[in-house]
Amino acid sequence: MKRLLILISLLFPITGFAASLTYTYDRLGRLTNVAYNTGIQINYTYDPMGNRLRKLVVIPANLDSDSDGVPDLQDACPFDPNDPIGDPCRHDEDADGVLDTNDNCPNSANPAQDNFDGDATGDACDDDVDGDGVANNVDACTNSGLGQPVSIHGCGEGQSLCQALADVRGHRFEAEICVLVDAGYWPVPLGARVLRPDEP
Repeated sequence: MKRLLILISLLFPITGFAASLTYTYDRLGRLTNVAYNTGIQINYTYDPMGNRLRKLVVIPANLDSDSDGVPDLQDACPFDPNDPIGDPCRHDEDADGVLDTNDNCPNSANPAQDNFDGDATGDACDDDVDGDGVANNVDACTNSGLGQPVSIHGCGEGQSLCQALADVRGHRFEAEICVLVDAGYWPVPLGARVLRPDEP
C-alpha cells in the first residue's frame, strides 16, 4: 500500500479553503482512499477485474468548513459563512443578475446598481438616495444632495421644483410658483391655492 501526501488549495467563490490530502493506493496502483486533514474520507472499492464499484464519502458529523457554526451536514452552503441555514444557496435573492455579495440592494432588484450618493446602499433600497439627510418620502429633490442649489425650474429630475414639492407633500398647486424658506424646505405657494384632491 502506497501513501502520497499532497498539499492542495481548493478555491471556492466566497471563501478560500485549503486542506492537506493523503492518497492511498492498493498494490495494483488503484486509488483506495483520500483522507483530508479536516476528517473527510473518500473510500473506493473495486471488483476483481479492477472496475470501481463504489465511492464512499465520509464526512465527520461536526465538520464546519466555513466556520459559521453550522455543521456541513446541516449547512445548505457549507463553503459560504454568510448563507443562513435552510437557504438553498440562492446567492441572488432578488433575481436581478447580481450576486448578493456584490449587490448594493440584495433584496430589491436593481441590475444597474445605481447609487446616486455613492454610499453602500443602492438607490433601489436607499431611504435617502441623494445622501442629504432628508428622507426620500419628504425630499422634494431626491437627486440633489445637501447644499446643492435647486431652482424654481427644476431639481434635475425632469420636473419643476413646484411639481416635486407637490409630489412629496401630496398637494397639487394651481400655479407653478412656489419658494423654499429657511432650512425647513417647506413650500410656500405664491399666488396659488392648494387644490382639493377631487379637483381636476
